[in-house]
Amino acid sequence: MTQYLRWQALIALSGILLFSSVLVSLSQSLTTTFVPERGGTYIEGVIDQPGNLNPLFLESRTDEDIGALVFRGLTRATADGRIQPDLATRWEISPDSLSYTFHLRDDVFWHDGEPFSAADAIYTIGVLQDPTYAGNLALAEVWRTVRVEVLDPLTVRVTLPEPYAPFLSFTTFGILPSHLLGDYSASELPGLPFSRHPIGTGRWRLADENADSITLQAFPDFYGPPPLLDRLTLRFYPDATALFEGYRRGEIMGLGRVRPQDVNRVVQEPTLTLWSAPLDGFTGIVLNLAHPLFADPAVRQALLYGLNRPALIAQILSGQGLVANSFIVPTNWAYNPGIKQYPFNPARARQLLEQAGWVDQNGDGVREKDGLSFAFSLVTNEEDPQRVRLVEAIARQWAAVGVKVEVKTVSFASLTQDVLRPRNFDAVMITLLDLPTDPDPYPLFHSSQTKGDGRNFAGFVNERADRLMVEGRHVIDEKVRRELYFDVQELFAEQLPILPLYHPVYSYAFDTRVRNVQIGPLNRPSERFWTLPNWFIKTRRVIRAETSSTPAP
Repeated sequence: MTQYLRWQALIALSGILLFSSVLVSLSQSLTTTFVPERGGTYIEGVIDQPGNLNPLFLESRTDEDIGALVFRGLTRATADGRIQPDLATRWEISPDSLSYTFHLRDDVFWHDGEPFSAADAIYTIGVLQDPTYAGNLALAEVWRTVRVEVLDPLTVRVTLPEPYAPFLSFTTFGILPSHLLGDYSASELPGLPFSRHPIGTGRWRLADENADSITLQAFPDFYGPPPLLDRLTLRFYPDATALFEGYRRGEIMGLGRVRPQDVNRVVQEPTLTLWSAPLDGFTGIVLNLAHPLFADPAVRQALLYGLNRPALIAQILSGQGLVANSFIVPTNWAYNPGIKQYPFNPARARQLLEQAGWVDQNGDGVREKDGLSFAFSLVTNEEDPQRVRLVEAIARQWAAVGVKVEVKTVSFASLTQDVLRPRNFDAVMITLLDLPTDPDPYPLFHSSQTKGDGRNFAGFVNERADRLMVEGRHVIDEKVRRELYFDVQELFAEQLPILPLYHPVYSYAFDTRVRNVQIGPLNRPSERFWTLPNWFIKTRRVIRAETSSTPAP
């Protein structure tokens, strides 16, 4: 009996030890972590007041920011320049590449509760086709020759007069509510209260607006997943200095734009995180090819070899730029990574200039040929001190290879009207932004664009390039277009009608309280809000346990 009790006690003790071991194992697998919690308001500071919030009449970057949040288009552009569905779920293109049939979502509502339909798309396109429309004229130019028809309440067909491959990139504009605006012409729209208190189909709707800020709140009937944040407030500041001081006073959690000259100040702020994203754009020096100095492509190549572009970006732009080798940004689907590049090589620059007959004959440091000195003026706009410093640095670099440059500064208005439009310059530095996301180079380099409002400011004329660009506009197949644009870029890299300097970088900053911000290449600055649904401020603590209950050894 005593032996039996001893065995029972031993068994009981073993069971207790075994159970305790299991508990210890389980307790060790429990972890505490923080997860996002819905709610909270993100407050971002932006420069300038909004002007017009109607998506067809946007006037400023602030307008674009708000418009991108409140409105949606038939389509939207991806970071690589392709087009994806938005209010349209899909589309078909006819065999002759003339007709596009858009099938619209059936679960979309306006912020006032009315359902979205083809009538809204038709009305909005009608505004663009109205002769009195004075908004985005490049957009209107595409749509004014298009025939539009409603096939049913959720299907729209548009027919073009001729194949135009970039067409889909002109379908991303915000759609307007016909039930609210249908009785108004294009000329009446800018002055309506709607332009200050818009109603769209976007994930965010207007909640409050005053002289200092505008607040948007999540729209509960949006067709996509709800955001983690409840509200977004954009607070307005007159300039970059006031914006930064607003952050230091605790008024905002983010800076909607950080200029290159402000980067160092931001990175020294311990609670701010600087984010930078490549921006679809291009800064370069346009050479007037009618000028005898620039007639020889070898001379243009020498000028590019003579520029230390990485140093210019580092020293003048605080690193906020990417060296450009093409007019197409490297993140775009049509970019050719194999084109000729021009690393800084002053010895090669001197060699090419001498081979072209440009020699310093009198020892004054400036090259001459046939009695002509290699001296010209380089123009930029005076409002931006950074651009002035950039062209001054370029002038110094070219002086080192025997080229004399006189820097001229004019107002931006004069630059566009008195310099670029009449082609009244030797060389001019320009930045191209807000271009269509399609990489079509026709407006920049086709020979038909050398006069008036055309943007072939250099006067570049090349028959082969013209043929390639025309074909690239008419062929819908992306693979074929890529091959064509690869060839155009190779021609560009050899001919250099524009000396590519850099692709701009868009920088902005967030307080460390703002979590899960994702960054990617941008077509426009307003696209920084694409990932806004995933941002969060609030968190909650949760306890998690491993599923295994294996006793500890």
